[in-house]
Amino acid sequence: MLRVARWILTVLPSPLRQVWFRIRASPLGHRLAHGTFWMVTGTMISKLLGLGSSIILARILGKIPFGEFGTIQSTVGLFGVFAGMGIGITATKYVAEYRELQVDRCGRIIGFSLAASLVGGVLASAFFWRMACHPYSCRATSCAHVAGGGRPGHFWFTSRRLSGGVVWF
Repeated sequence: MLRVARWILTVLPSPLRQVWFRIRASPLGHRLAHGTFWMVTGTMISKLLGLGSSIILARILGKIPFGEFGTIQSTVGLFGVFAGMGIGITATKYVAEYRELQVDRCGRIIGFSLAASLVGGVLASAFFWRMACHPYSCRATSCAHVAGGGRPGHFWFTSRRLSGGVVWF
């Protein structure tokens, strides 16, 4: 890590080097920069792995089935946004605000966010399960097998909503 920091200092222009020293001098700035670095790194790794798996899946499935898979995945993702209800962001805000001052309230917020995520995930799953083979879905996709193929996506809702409602410390 020290070698990387030295390399960064040699590459940075003078104005950015001053910002670097200011961030390193502040404990809060250092924590923020450290967290940002790992968040960006994790996001990049996640996106690269997703790209790689999509390329492999496209080669295995072929053009038409991969397009159908993309349609199902997009639809599941769309409903997932509504199922999330912003619980994770809200819980993070209140836990950060109350974690040291009111620990019992913080615990209730975490419990509520998990319960709300579970209820939202189950309701969205039930809705998606019901709508997957609705006659309108079959007409909209022009393929009955694509509309029915979304049914396994309902399991995704509940698991994603639970993980989105969890507040990580």
